[in-house]
Amino acid sequence: MKFPPIAAVFLSTGIAACAPVLLGIFLSVTPAQALTFGITYAPDASSDIKTAFDDVTRDYESWFSDPITINLQVDITHDPSVCGFEALGCTGYNTFGYTYAEWRQYLAQDSKTLNDQVALAYLPQTQPIGPTNNPLTGDRTIFVPWAIIKATNLPPPRGYTYRPPDATITIVASGDSLGTSACEPETNKFNLCNVIAHELDHALGVGSFLDSIPNGSVTDPISI
Repeated sequence: MKFPPIAAVFLSTGIAACAPVLLGIFLSVTPAQALTFGITYAPDASSDIKTAFDDVTRDYESWFSDPITINLQVDITHDPSVCGFEALGCTGYNTFGYTYAEWRQYLAQDSKTLNDQVALAYLPQTQPIGPTNNPLTGDRTIFVPWAIIKATNLPPPRGYTYRPPDATITIVASGDSLGTSACEPETNKFNLCNVIAHELDHALGVGSFLDSIPNGSVTDPISI
C-alpha cells in the first residue's frame, strides 16, 4: 500500500525537519497535551483493538500540542485483499490542493515552536522552480490532508463541506500474524500497537512510502 512522504512536519510536536530532505526527527521537547482523537469503532472491533487504540492515541495526545480533534473511523476486515498484499492495516483520507504560496503562508502563521521554526527555515520563501510551482515536484499544487488543514488553520477548500471522519483506519484481523493482546509482545506476531501507530502517522499526514518505481524513487509528495 502507498503512503505520502514527508516534506516538513507542521503538527506542532517534538518533531523537527531535517535538511535537506526535511524528514521529521524526534527532539527532546515535550509539548503540553492538546491534541485529541474522536474514534468511532466498527461493531466488530474487539476489546483488544479498542484498548490498543486507547494506549497509542494517549501517547500521541501527549506529543502534539495542536488544540484540534482528529476524528477517526476504525474498521475491521477479515479480507486481507482490502489493504493490499500482506498488509496488516491501511489508512484512507482525502487531500486538498493549495498553491505553494498559500501553504507556506499558513505554515508560517502556525509556527509555534522551535521545531516549527527549524522546519520552516528549510522551505524557500518563494518557489525556486517557478512563480507558482511546488519546489519538490515542479507542479503547481501542494496536497494537504485534513488533519494538517485543521492543525495549520488553512482555509477549507472552496465549496467543500466538512464531513467526518478525517481518516479511516482499517485493521486486518485475518490470519494469525497480528498479535491480539493489545500492546503486549507475542512470539512470532506483529505488535498490534505498532500497526496502529503506523496507521495513525498516515492519518495525521506524517507518514511516508517508497513506491514500486526502481530504486525506491518517491512520487507525488504530500507536503504538510
